[in-house]
Amino acid sequence: GKGVTEKDVRSEVEVIAGTPGLKGVINAYVIDDGWEKGLGTWNPNNKFPDMVGTAQVIREAGMKPGIWMAPFMVDISAAVCREHPEWLIKDEKGKNLVVSIPQIQPTEQLVPLAREPHGIDISIPEAREYVYKEMISLWKMGFDVFKLDYLSVIFSSGLKNKDKTTVKYYRDFVSEVRQRIDGLAAQQGRRKVEFIACGAPMLESIGLFEGIRVSADSALPSFGPEID
Repeated sequence: GKGVTEKDVRSEVEVIAGTPGLKGVINAYVIDDGWEKGLGTWNPNNKFPDMVGTAQVIREAGMKPGIWMAPFMVDISAAVCREHPEWLIKDEKGKNLVVSIPQIQPTEQLVPLAREPHGIDISIPEAREYVYKEMISLWKMGFDVFKLDYLSVIFSSGLKNKDKTTVKYYRDFVSEVRQRIDGLAAQQGRRKVEFIACGAPMLESIGLFEGIRVSADSALPSFGPEID
């Protein structure tokens, strides 16, 4: 949850590396939501003072370092949101579309993903380039696996440019960023990148990802004690 720290991660990695039956079986370790300064501000917060070192610790333990991000979401507090409001997805009235989704934390509390999250319009070339740059920056920190979350956000409303469908923009985005990172990886002798999709449209995602993780960890109405 939001309380995760670098110390927690390194402690877990140490246990995995020292436990027979775990070492060599778990092939990737993904740091989920809670490491970043905020949606759209994809820099480590003060709970992760040495993210490069942490990725290296994971790698030395025999696992692929992984990181969570929501590439199509930005919070109102992010600099990119203030500096480029024209990049945000608009609703039918032309206003910025708010896409808030509460999450169930390990404490069973419902916590909003961000104060006021918006979708970023990847039909706008400059917006796309911004997200590419942020993902490549995380790859340069040492992360070979990306858990890409809330991917359905760009389907919440129409994108600005209509030269391609939203599905085509979505598929082209994932293919392009994979190609760019794999090109850098080949130059540096690193393994190819792997993408885990989350909150993704299923049919539209075929062939894009190594895996898709979809389950009810966000706020949903109670369906009764059996489902609970």
